Amino acid sequence: MANQSFAAMQYGARITAILVYLSVFQFVPLDRLKSLMINLFGVTLSRASIKAMTRRTVDRKRARRSERLLGFADALRQLILVAPIKHLDETDLRIVKTLKPNIFWLPR
Repeated sequence: MANQSFAAMQYGARITAILVYLSVFQFVPLDRLKSLMINLFGVTLSRASIKAMTRRTVDRKRARRSERLLGFADALRQLILVAPIKHLDETDLRIVKTLKPNIFWLPR
């Protein structure tokens, strides 16, 4: 019996992109994805490989989105800190159980 060794396979960005698109956006089941990859590209993938490729791609996208949101939050925080008015309350004022229709702008 021949000595068998198993190594992790790396697939290119195109295969990964197609796989993730079909899995996440088109909701193609894993077994069908396996068949598609064999039929279209001659690539044999396990269900675990497909899941791992999809998970890595989604995690990278989330990390990039989080970085952009943190940058936005920091910029917004700085703008709020230098703003002369931080809060405006447009709640109607009730005096002696009567609603006064005036709006009072109260900087805090």
